[in-house]
Amino acid sequence: MYDKDIDFGENVNNSSFGFNSQKRKIIFLGISALIILVILAVILLISSNFLSNDLNNFDIGQGENYLRNDINYLDLNQNNLVVPNINKPYCENVTDVTVLVRFAVFADANILTSKISPLNERSRFILIMDNKKIEEVIENPFRSEDNLDEVINLLESKNISNVLIRFPKPDLQTKLKENNMDCYFSNEPINILLLGNMPNSPIK
Repeated sequence: MYDKDIDFGENVNNSSFGFNSQKRKIIFLGISALIILVILAVILLISSNFLSNDLNNFDIGQGENYLRNDINYLDLNQNNLVVPNINKPYCENVTDVTVLVRFAVFADANILTSKISPLNERSRFILIMDNKKIEEVIENPFRSEDNLDEVINLLESKNISNVLIRFPKPDLQTKLKENNMDCYFSNEPINILLLGNMPNSPIK
């Protein structure tokens, strides 16, 4: 009646093989996806660490943005501009330095129209002023270092008793006070401060 016997065992084995093959594919894909996720997580972790280190190691002495270490000592005015916190007791906010016969100023440039450097003791230049004129230009040898003591020693060697700065940092104020140096701060360019209350008058 039947021309061919049906081998049910062979069909079952083929079905089992197909199921196992499919199962292995699913397991392989799952493991591959897990490995990829682990690799991505490691890459993100390494990248975040590099970014964090870059921010922490940012050289604040290389530009105008010397505010990271000082931000706790500064306030924001109504225009969201960073201004010195005038509640600090030692340094005096000034708009006129004509009463200062001789003083040192941390400057961006070596000319009278220079702005006072936001880098404070790490400014590019230290100008020694006398009677509204530049007596001496010092290219700051400690610009790339965090060495406030050496800067104070340099000022002392020049017999400086008055110092004009941009931001009254507490550590700088303390050092100046300890060494009997009067401290003044301003955001104005040096030549404007030398004009006093007569901003349209020429410097003589």
